[in-house]
Amino acid sequence: MRKRILLTLLLAAMLVAGCTSAGPYVTDIAYDGEGSLLVTKNTVLFNWFFGTIGTGEHEQTIVIKTPKYDGRKMMGYRIDTSRRDAAGSFERTPVYEDEK
Repeated sequence: MRKRILLTLLLAAMLVAGCTSAGPYVTDIAYDGEGSLLVTKNTVLFNWFFGTIGTGEHEQTIVIKTPKYDGRKMMGYRIDTSRRDAAGSFERTPVYEDEK
């Protein structure tokens, strides 16, 4: 009787814990043609019970705006500590070689 209960509990635990997720991982990087990178992230699901791997349902796309290249050599960034961007970081302005 005890073995049967233990076996039932073990099988129930195996069915409940059959799927694990990891991530988020970068699944795609694309260029939009206007100077921005599109980075797509998603979770990865591994079902050890069936031995399958798939993508999750939590896809997230991040747009990274890059400055357009005009032939000037960029030397670094000027950091404005009085202004912050949407993420809470200090605002950065590119400094070019001819602006010394």
